[in-house]
Amino acid sequence: MRGRTWAVRGVAGALALLCAAGGAVGQTPGTGDGKAAAIVNGETISLKQLESALKQQGPMAVPLPEAVRKQQRQVVLDALINEVLMRQFLKQYAAPIDAKELNIRMGELVTGLKMQGKTLADFCRDRNQTEEQIKATVAATVQWIAYARKNINDQQVEKYYLDNKDLFDKIMVHAAEIMLHVPSQAGTPERERAKAQLTELRGKILANEIDFAQAAKQYSQGPTKDAGGDLDWFPHIHGILPESLMQAAFAQQPNQLSEVIESEDGVHLLKVIERKAGEPSDFGKIKEEVRLVCIEEMQQVILRQLRQDAQKAGQIKILLP
Repeated sequence: MRGRTWAVRGVAGALALLCAAGGAVGQTPGTGDGKAAAIVNGETISLKQLESALKQQGPMAVPLPEAVRKQQRQVVLDALINEVLMRQFLKQYAAPIDAKELNIRMGELVTGLKMQGKTLADFCRDRNQTEEQIKATVAATVQWIAYARKNINDQQVEKYYLDNKDLFDKIMVHAAEIMLHVPSQAGTPERERAKAQLTELRGKILANEIDFAQAAKQYSQGPTKDAGGDLDWFPHIHGILPESLMQAAFAQQPNQLSEVIESEDGVHLLKVIERKAGEPSDFGKIKEEVRLVCIEEMQQVILRQLRQDAQKAGQIKILLP
């Protein structure tokens, strides 16, 4: 999270952003060529496709350790699985894109690239994709946005704005956490022990027996432990933190220490360090930006459900060696 700039996406440029977002989009359906990396609802993702998507990440300055390389490969494969699931969803539920509309959107992409001093051929080379794969990405993007716009009305957009006003007012929070990892499938006794441990640690912090940052370095099992638990600045965007942690962060005042917070990942203590007030937003002026955020979040919700259903039915099979 550190160093990342968070921004609400505007409608302009959304196509180019989605096209360039990563290795998953634009892959052609599996045809059974070579060995399979995964099978999703009967559709094969080949190792060749996976290797092609990995190349889109760019060359590494130094060779990666085997464990990191495997993790990167799994992340890219997960993105490919999501792309297949979304394409299958669109094929079943969304109207096909008109050829004229696709040509217009491809023209917009070419124009946007030209403003950056690049050609479509440059873009294809940078992404390690063919023009047909880029066109497939654009088609799927436009098809998805058209589907989503039909299924999100103005009342839903305004409700989303009111429910997430912290985000659109650009309120930011700087917080730190102490996290004990407890797998979601862990039984109650393990969770209760972790909660008791954090409750005891919370008491010591409040009694000034130990500093929060020192406690994080000593006890936290989260990815920010070496930084004293520092999560840096972040906006109220769903998904960048567990929802229970996000709600606590924006409800607390600076220097407040939370009670023990539970999430699927484990149990947490959260301390808000600073808070930026942001600036009041005008719904009428940013309505289309709000709609685009709704569309993006709707896609994530659908993908989670598609993946959950496919896994439950045994229709996602990972075949990596």
